[in-house]
Amino acid sequence: MLRLNGAKVGQRELTPAWTGDRKSILYDIYGVTSMLNRGANTMGVLPGNGMFNLVRSKGRYSKFSGSFVSPRPAAELDRHFHDGTRRTILTGPQRQTASRPILDSSTCGVNVCTVLSAMSERLPPSAHEVEAAGEVGMHAPQSAGGRPSRLVDWKNNHGGDPDKSVFFHRGDWAKEFLPDIRITTSPILGATLGEENTFGTLDSPTDTGTMTFGGVSTNDRAGKILAYVGEGEFPTDPLETFGLRAVVKVPDLPRLMHIICLNGFEHHAAMNRSHCVASVAEALSRYPGWEIYRRHRPAELPPTGPAGMVLG
Repeated sequence: MLRLNGAKVGQRELTPAWTGDRKSILYDIYGVTSMLNRGANTMGVLPGNGMFNLVRSKGRYSKFSGSFVSPRPAAELDRHFHDGTRRTILTGPQRQTASRPILDSSTCGVNVCTVLSAMSERLPPSAHEVEAAGEVGMHAPQSAGGRPSRLVDWKNNHGGDPDKSVFFHRGDWAKEFLPDIRITTSPILGATLGEENTFGTLDSPTDTGTMTFGGVSTNDRAGKILAYVGEGEFPTDPLETFGLRAVVKVPDLPRLMHIICLNGFEHHAAMNRSHCVASVAEALSRYPGWEIYRRHRPAELPPTGPAGMVLG
């Protein structure tokens, strides 16, 4: 966090992101003319440990510990004057330092499931194990419907019904999906770290109702981007397991799974509570020109998929 004359600079939080500082270091740029005083000015930086200075604290969860380097903030203030001259002020050895009241600030000092859930609830698409295509898959229905999206895994069939499957993916879903949410420990991490050291994951079944699902992937050899979208529902079927989970019902689900597998889509999918299949399908196909498979197309549309997508 950067402060100038006691006031916070900008609205960003937890920036810049951490990187391997032996290769690259990120930085932020701010316009601070209105924050400067005539005469003396004071600039302060509150650094965080990121992922490179992880000190294990007694009684606190930590995924791992170790220190590559202590945080060393650097700042530069460029002042441009009306006469065309410029003066640059750099932080250096003369800067003053003091201990902070913050007890812990490392990236891996908490189980991040609860943090990601809170971020998703406030609409920035957030998830574990997400790549660029998965992020776009979450962002599209979220932008169309104005409600949080989540990244989930397509799992096994449920209860012997070929049209039912299980959604499961870490303990970080947005609160909107969770009627009986509670913060608890993580059995998965607990198998290695001891479950008493893993507090911060979420546990809840998913509320019943309809939902939109979809996925985005790249066909690197063909130089194309593919996507699929559809609608399903969360039935009332109980699902006795840990973490965040849902039973999902999609008419003719085996056909959909066939298309997902033939076209190389990842097992990740996005889910969203809004009814936005038509909007997402039109937006992704009409504007960027991606190849879209829409589950249960209207009768006036041809049953075959777009050129290049294998329907089998």
